[in-house]
Formats: sequence, C-alpha cells, structure tokens
Amino acid sequence: MPRTSKLSDMQLILLSTASTRNDGSLFPIPKSLKADDPRLDKAVNGLLAQGLAAEVDTRKQNQIWREEDDRRIGVVTTAAGREAIAVDPPTGEGAGSDAEDSKAASAPPARNQVKAGTKQAQLVEMLEREGGATIDEITAATCWLPHSARAMLTGLRKRGFTVTSDKVDGVRRYRASREAVA
Repeated sequence: MPRTSKLSDMQLILLSTASTRNDGSLFPIPKSLKADDPRLDKAVNGLLAQGLAAEVDTRKQNQIWREEDDRRIGVVTTAAGREAIAVDPPTGEGAGSDAEDSKAASAPPARNQVKAGTKQAQLVEMLEREGGATIDEITAATCWLPHSARAMLTGLRKRGFTVTSDKVDGVRRYRASREAVA
C-alpha cells in the first residue's frame, strides 16, 4: 500500500461515500458536506496528490469537479483510495470506471462477502458475534471515526447484509447477518 498521510475527516467522508457508488465518483458530494466549503478543493487535491483519487472525463453534470475548455472532469476513487479505508471495489453496472483499477482487480467477492483480512471483514466479524458491536467498539478496533463507521454500516447494507440495531441498557448495538431480509 502506498504511504499516505493521515486523512482528514472530509477526505474520509469523500472516500467512504465514493466507495459505496458503482462508479466510485466523489461527486456529487454527500449532503453532510457543503459544496461551497473552501476546504473541499484542498481535500480533493490532497486525495489526487496521494493517488487515492484520479481525474476522469465525465458526461454526468452532477459529477463534474472542474472544466477545462470543452472537457468535463470528474474525480473517482482508486484502488489505493479504497485500500486506504479498507473497502473492496463495488460490484455491478458502472464498476471499474478507473481503467487501471479494473485491469488490476481480481474477481470481486460475492454480493454479501468481504475480502478476508480487511477492516471491513473485521467489522463483519464484530457484527456477527452474539452481542453485536457498538460504534465505540467499532471505532476502537478499526481506528475509524464514528461517521466513517456508520458509512461502512451503510455500505454493508448496500452489499446485501442485513444490518440491525437496538438499544441495550441505553447503548445502541449493531448486528449483521448475511441472510437477506424477507
């Protein structure tokens, strides 16, 4: 894995959101961020400089990051970007928009499977145990920030896992199973 500096909260949010999209696009930005925030350009430029994201031509209006003459340029996460937050590439239509990533990628795991040895696999293991896990337990084990842990829970739902939560003694506990909800 390439050596990367510590990612900012904004960069983690951008990468986490992009990793849940089939095309891996950082844009449109999540609603939790503001498009006019001056830190957004710095965050995206930082991801580009570290090789965690790459510029690509786009036709979709909501995915434009910048324009150069008649060229519309968007930004997608790279394999290194997904690796930096320990997620596998999405599967389905539009996956592998980054040509280099699609050539280097091996066969994707089944819909509700995760790659062994990743933080995502660690998360699934924690959620499948009898008592499940709290956000505090997840963040302590993975070194993710709470919002990143919640984004990963959403990503598991999108991958076909059944994720449930309930309050036990005033503390919210999350559980996951690989069976689909009927």
